[in-house]
Amino acid sequence: MRGAAPPPNIHAGSSIVQLSAYPEMDYVQFSFHKNAPRVARDGETLSGRKTDSALELASAALQDIHDTQLPAFTAQLREGLESGPDLESLRGCYETMRTLEQDLKDVDTKRTAHTYRLHTKGGDNEEVSEFRKVFVSLSNAATSLDRVRQELKEKKKQIDELAPGWATKMLKHLGTFLGVVVGACLFVSAFQLAIPVAAALALGGAAATLAVVAGAALKCAAAARMSDYDKYQADCAVQLRARADQIDSLRAMVIRAQRDMMIANIRDQLSPEAAEYHAQLLTLREVDQEGNEVPVAPGATTDLGPKVVMIGDGDGSDDRVLLAGIQSGHVWLNETGQAILARRLQAEADFMKNGNGNYREYQKNETLRKSLGELYDCMKFQDGIDTLIFAGDVCHDRLSTNKNVSRTIREDLSSRGVVFLFGNHDDWRSMLDPNGRLCDSATFGTYAKDDATRETWQRHEAAVFANICYIPGVELIGTHQGMRAGPDGTIQTAWGFVTFTGNPTDLVEAIRNKRFLPIPTDACKLQLHHKIQLLLMLSQQGSATVSLRREQILSTLPSCTRTLKRWDDEQKDAMATWLATEEREGRLKPNVWQELLDLHHSGMDQADYQTDFRPTIDENRALAEAYATAGHPVTFFKGHDDSQASGKYLLSLNARVTKKTETKTETETETNIQPTAFAIRWPATGEPVAQPIAKPLDNPWRALPRLHPAKIDKNEAKPDAHPAPGVPGIPQHIDIPSN
Repeated sequence: MRGAAPPPNIHAGSSIVQLSAYPEMDYVQFSFHKNAPRVARDGETLSGRKTDSALELASAALQDIHDTQLPAFTAQLREGLESGPDLESLRGCYETMRTLEQDLKDVDTKRTAHTYRLHTKGGDNEEVSEFRKVFVSLSNAATSLDRVRQELKEKKKQIDELAPGWATKMLKHLGTFLGVVVGACLFVSAFQLAIPVAAALALGGAAATLAVVAGAALKCAAAARMSDYDKYQADCAVQLRARADQIDSLRAMVIRAQRDMMIANIRDQLSPEAAEYHAQLLTLREVDQEGNEVPVAPGATTDLGPKVVMIGDGDGSDDRVLLAGIQSGHVWLNETGQAILARRLQAEADFMKNGNGNYREYQKNETLRKSLGELYDCMKFQDGIDTLIFAGDVCHDRLSTNKNVSRTIREDLSSRGVVFLFGNHDDWRSMLDPNGRLCDSATFGTYAKDDATRETWQRHEAAVFANICYIPGVELIGTHQGMRAGPDGTIQTAWGFVTFTGNPTDLVEAIRNKRFLPIPTDACKLQLHHKIQLLLMLSQQGSATVSLRREQILSTLPSCTRTLKRWDDEQKDAMATWLATEEREGRLKPNVWQELLDLHHSGMDQADYQTDFRPTIDENRALAEAYATAGHPVTFFKGHDDSQASGKYLLSLNARVTKKTETKTETETETNIQPTAFAIRWPATGEPVAQPIAKPLDNPWRALPRLHPAKIDKNEAKPDAHPAPGVPGIPQHIDIPSN
């Protein structure tokens, strides 16, 4: 399958999109997705699109742009252009906004309350569809706003370059002093020239007096120059800040409207079953700062400000990553790309329902492998409007298809600030068997297309992934596996043990900087808590390596083993008695401690331990509640474990949920998979993020104040940031067509 070719390097930069750039694509039929019937019945789809109905789009963002923001903004730009533009990108932005305004007016008659009805198919004579017309206008508006945004940064830099030079600053502080010094030199010079004493005194005194007076004058002039610039810079700074705030606010609203259109268009191309499977990614569930779900009206997200979007275990699905990127504003897809993504999402949902767990077939599917590359050519990466965090397991997992492309996608997103937590399926070592060879297991995505070397994967892991993330203000801490209390006042993590201090920032810094509690290399130096830590960090594979029945031993641990408080004497005695019993009865042989130390320090068991380390919901929540009790409430979020939960300072987002059913003879388990996601709002600061465009105190787009050329240091060849009226090439008045 080949989609229409997008403009060159569309994923690397911003381009104005042409209406004719993306003709309709031929829809893909995956081997898991039965061909659609020639005539669609009620509730069914034909060629991936509901038939005989317009796309219904509920978007508060689009409504706000249409009704209030856009008319006010274009009016301000018009006035700014008439006053003398000081930004080259301003006129193009104005014209783009007027086009968007007109396109929205054309579809206004089909709006019911907050819902737009947009036809997605062109009519006769290759008529452009209403969906494409509005979507392209929004995309061009976003590109124009980004250009203005960039030029505003350059404008500030130009103004900074007009600052007085070092000579002016020195004269302001040392002018009189330098005059005195020069005067003294002249006085001495008169005697050195063998001038008679009386004449020398007269001449030297007069020259010295003039030098001192000149020095004082220079100091005053320099001070005035500095004062003029400071006032000029302050006036410009206020106006530039107002412009930047307004651009950022409108840009966020435009991207939200684009997001709403893309999500609605993708959802419309899914079967009802597939839409239900991806429901949490198509409509994000919102939670408060303690992780408790809050009801939100559909589409009512515009006025709520930025959010933190958290995505559960990826299971290797690049399509979940891209759908989440659309939600956070980091990913833009043209119409062809939206169709490809919808078909891939449909394929995943169909496979999870009917694929019988044959992940090898899924990973080796050539259509899936190829279409991911074609999808990449249809996307653009940009600064997002929300913080986006993935809980991990996006690399080497069940639904991987083309790791060459997915690796590039993650690197592009990471460069835009997206956070990827390091999961056990993101560790390249997870694909290796005990002998260091590539394992024969679709569980770790070993059948997906992958041409990278070991060194490439290691560089990718170091550049993209983080072991922990902390969002100040929201007070959110995330790791892939989660955490729990360890022995003797510690916290057990997937990499080692950290002392519990009651302050979560200590935990974050310790994990970020890999400052874990040290364990000796000599068995003779092991203390009681060291031995318990070694047992708790042993994987199932590691147990076999040292011939230890780990589960049997750990099942008999005293109840006081894991505690966030230091052991008291009674607890130490209980732990020592338990350990002596295990050694006396032969479950812990005499040489096992050195074997455990050697295994631990070799790192051979690390990847397996990260897989086996599965703190329960209650253990994670107990840790969060301990921080709240200590006066530092935080909400933890995690994936990995086969359970989902929200509330009481915890969000557990694993996509796989295992249900256990007890029968008279055995315990039956059933694992269901559904992508998971949450969004948490940034708390209100009490101050507006930006001045509302529709209610300005003043128009920041009027021409900036100008610094007179005479007040610029002549020895510094710096042009004015914006020339005065009448300069060739800049008309004093621009005729702008009215609406």
